[in-house]
Amino acid sequence: MMKYISKRLLMLIPVLLAVIFLVFSILNLVPGDTAQLLLGITASAEDIEQLNHELGLDKPFFVRFFDYIFNLIQGDLGSSYKTNIPVWDEIVARFPVTLKLSVLAISITVFIGIPVGMISAVRQYSFMDHICVVSTLTLCSIPSFWLGLMLVLLLSVKFGLLPAMGIGSLQHYVLPSITASSVTLGTVIRMTRSSMLETLRQDYMVTARAKGCSENSAIFNHALRNAMLPIVTTIGVNLGILLGGTFVIETVFTMPGLGAYIVDAIKMRDMPAVMGGIIVLATVFCLINLIVDLFYALIDPRVLESYK
Repeated sequence: MMKYISKRLLMLIPVLLAVIFLVFSILNLVPGDTAQLLLGITASAEDIEQLNHELGLDKPFFVRFFDYIFNLIQGDLGSSYKTNIPVWDEIVARFPVTLKLSVLAISITVFIGIPVGMISAVRQYSFMDHICVVSTLTLCSIPSFWLGLMLVLLLSVKFGLLPAMGIGSLQHYVLPSITASSVTLGTVIRMTRSSMLETLRQDYMVTARAKGCSENSAIFNHALRNAMLPIVTTIGVNLGILLGGTFVIETVFTMPGLGAYIVDAIKMRDMPAVMGGIIVLATVFCLINLIVDLFYALIDPRVLESYK
């Protein structure tokens, strides 16, 4: 197992380097002057030139890139151009909000999506199956920002049941979590249904029933376990998407999360803030993929055999 984990961790290094280079290149290719945005339109050319020199923005591209890598290896993500606060401190303060929102959203997805997908597959072409299919297509089609606004109008403004913004208590996360889970819920239901349908048609399911295995035992002990690999992949990918895509939800519900922080930094061309936020999200996404691979090994022992 340790050999398997070590190989997977080593594979993260080139992935993260590629992400860093790609994001760094895009930020430098985007037109506009960072110093001009920071100082305002009334700033003189001398002030703009001086600020660019202080920030090191007048250096060649590859010099700045390798300087950034060197500082990153030492654990220095730099300081925000806008606030002059260390980027790491900002991320530590904001990432828990994004993480809590994403975990709550994926929990709703798992505890509702897998059972509903199983029921839909076991009772294929039934009335329940048709409802599940229509509901899934509807959830995947509704824009999350629109759903969030409708939930605020209905449950917060009209009935006053839940708070519409902020992060003061767990109640503040209810509406954002439901909104964030809408698209991922539809995806997991569809994947669970299709994976279970494929598994239920396998010959070993017929053999299990012929040997006297009960229907519930055949479904949970044989069908579900063999159908879990694509489901686990879908859940892991959706958790990574939630971590990197909650900026819309955070904006709608006025939550000070990492997604909203990155969006604000992009508007100001705050390169250290953007780079730091994306590096953290990319690292977490890679670790989620590693955890998914470990679940693969637990579900299917043949995965470990390929690394021996």
